[in-house]
Amino acid sequence: MGAGNGNTKGHFESTDFHNLHTKALQHSSLNVDGWDLQTIDQLPAELDKEATQLIEKNQQLQWGWKNPRTTLFMNYWCQKIPDAYYLFVYRDPWDVADSLFRRGSDRKVRKNPSFAFKAWDFYNREVMRMFQKNQKNSILIHIDDFVKNIPRVIGEINERFGFHLSTQGTENIFDQSIYNASDLEKIKLRAWKTRNHFPEVIDTLNELRTLSKITKYNQEKFDGRYRMPDTR
Repeated sequence: MGAGNGNTKGHFESTDFHNLHTKALQHSSLNVDGWDLQTIDQLPAELDKEATQLIEKNQQLQWGWKNPRTTLFMNYWCQKIPDAYYLFVYRDPWDVADSLFRRGSDRKVRKNPSFAFKAWDFYNREVMRMFQKNQKNSILIHIDDFVKNIPRVIGEINERFGFHLSTQGTENIFDQSIYNASDLEKIKLRAWKTRNHFPEVIDTLNELRTLSKITKYNQEKFDGRYRMPDTR
């Protein structure tokens, strides 16, 4: 998938998997952009056949896909590809909400802004569930730790998954100029507001942090982001 609103350099998503997920959501009368708090565990026979063909089409030593809607289909894909590996990248809920609000193309979020936080919580609860189920075959990491240590993450992928990906040139693959992340003062304010209005979201974020076990993450910044001692 090419560039679009909010992704000026492209989405880097497989159109085949995107289209399959869209058709499956339509078949279940769900929002085609994934704005429903519901997973899909099985596909109708016709779409299941298409999924099988997609796997056969892509079958090689190193392959995979990126599509956020996949989170709603993880039970299905776990059965379909039982030896799959998972790279889970999570982001702070306020940064995700801010991105969605600025993009302004998601009708359900525009109509009900609080849904952005509810969807973030639902998606990341699914991520944690699948990570805990497949820890040996999964990597869970905060996006900030990913972009600051891209060669290290690729090295971990190679070591954990038996891949042979090159780290050459990856130091400059991330364009910081188009990545909107909160500074520490905004983080503290947004974490405080999120705690007041969506305490379950902060609980999910803390659980993600614990599961990912990122020892090099700035602990002081983490405390400022998530663990609010009081609501004053």
